[in-house]
Amino acid sequence: MSAESLKERGNEYFKEGDYGNSIKYYSMAIQHDPSKINYFTNRANARFKLYEKLYPDDTKLSGEILPQEFSIPEEHTFIVNNVLISNQSLLNDILNDCRKAVEIDGSNYKANYYYGLVLFKMNRYEQSYKKMIRAYELAFKINSPSVIQIYEYIIKLRVKISFLDYWNFFRKLFPLYEHLYNLLLNEFNSNIEKVSKKYCSKIELKFKTQRLQTLFKTNFDKILQDPKMRQKNSDVKLDVIKDEIPEYLVDPISFNIFSDPVITPSGKSYEKSWLYKYLHRNSMDPLTRKPLRIEDLYPNLDLKWAAESYIKEHRQIE
Repeated sequence: MSAESLKERGNEYFKEGDYGNSIKYYSMAIQHDPSKINYFTNRANARFKLYEKLYPDDTKLSGEILPQEFSIPEEHTFIVNNVLISNQSLLNDILNDCRKAVEIDGSNYKANYYYGLVLFKMNRYEQSYKKMIRAYELAFKINSPSVIQIYEYIIKLRVKISFLDYWNFFRKLFPLYEHLYNLLLNEFNSNIEKVSKKYCSKIELKFKTQRLQTLFKTNFDKILQDPKMRQKNSDVKLDVIKDEIPEYLVDPISFNIFSDPVITPSGKSYEKSWLYKYLHRNSMDPLTRKPLRIEDLYPNLDLKWAAESYIKEHRQIE
């Protein structure tokens, strides 16, 4: 079989949800012709789908801050098509596929997007953010429908990065709180181990795990909101309670803080990806209802700078 025929066979298995065999045929296609970027991006996507199938309850991409956000993910093993694989080896395989795809063509948005996703799963948020921004820019150039989804991941990444940045800043100032956090984390891990041994049902295990995660988050929030932490200090600005984001920094369509704002002839600013999506359905200004084309829009660099400055200063965003 030719490399293209092997790739098509892989596509058929992928559509059927048989990701193990789709990976097998994409791998065979790559052996025949390692110069095709779509063979690598297809295999990366299939491996990512397999990962999600093996971990249906993984909430890392939800934007929540969970206990495991602060450490390297634990390793678990599964047997797929009579082959023993681990979650860590699977993530590393996806990472290698993405690296190779970017080497072949760094301007491919799918390669950068999958690269960003796997880095997200590996808790490498700063690197993931850079890849997602790159994927966002490339997807826009070809009017890909994935732009909105990529934008949503960018927002989630900004939340995680700003939170972890704040936590690292905070624990250096108050070592005692880091000790309390470590006690909480050890207790959480111990309880998870007990629950995993006690409950065989996936539904029961999921329910108990979610309860433990909620308890951890509640106790962790108490650490952050301890009255001692709110003491006024002329040198250090510590305010755990989030200020309300100024209205002018919030996109009126998505209601998220601006990331890449554009301005219309009417003087109103919108988040670019959401306004583009709107204009594909309605060729008019959302505010004035006058005809509006994508060509009429201009980047609002001042507003973008203001939003970035606000995020940096407040360290947390909604």
